[in-house]
Amino acid sequence: MKTVDVLVDELLNLMGGPSNIASVTHCATRLRPKFHDISKVNTSEIEKLDGVEGIVKRGSNLQVIVGLNVGEIYDEFVSRLNDSEVAQGEVEEEKGFARVCQEKC
Repeated sequence: MKTVDVLVDELLNLMGGPSNIASVTHCATRLRPKFHDISKVNTSEIEKLDGVEGIVKRGSNLQVIVGLNVGEIYDEFVSRLNDSEVAQGEVEEEKGFARVCQEKC
């Protein structure tokens, strides 16, 4: 499997860039981003990435199945969002998981 930072770079690019991420949470094995514009997300290419075990898409909701290292991937994802030039995000706690909000969620 590729390194976490490479996987996160690829995920962000295929998700339309940091500016398209409205928020992100995770569960035990899945990264759960929410988007400003789901049409900018290339789900077929995300599914092909080394390190992605699959995706679940229901309407405008997307879950990226990455396995038990989701915490490490999530931390890097949040770090990239906070470092981006997109409205500097803030990290909030929500039901035991952190959520990054760049605008009102």
